[in-house]
Amino acid sequence: MKTVIFLDDYRKPEQCFDTSQCMVFCAATFDEFVDVLNKTYHEYKRVDEIWFDHDLGENASTGYDCAKYLVEFCIEHNMDLPDYYIQSNNPAGKLNIDSYLKSFLKSLNI
Repeated sequence: MKTVIFLDDYRKPEQCFDTSQCMVFCAATFDEFVDVLNKTYHEYKRVDEIWFDHDLGENASTGYDCAKYLVEFCIEHNMDLPDYYIQSNNPAGKLNIDSYLKSFLKSLNI
């Protein structure tokens, strides 16, 4: 069963994908994302998939901030970047997250 982190302050995972074959861990803020990522990785020794929303409330950290944290986490723990999807309605935010993660993968020559 794959482990999935779902970052969104509005949507539920069931609105975006079939959750029946997954262990889904939800986060709605940057701090929750950090906590869920750490707990999931340390308990299961892997994170298979992450779903990103960009806007996480007014004056709050964003999904882009979470993507940056994820890259640092991957480097620190020698972990492969999980598969990722971006369900954000913010086109610029979606592009920023995707570009950042693709740039990281490119730096690894993947």
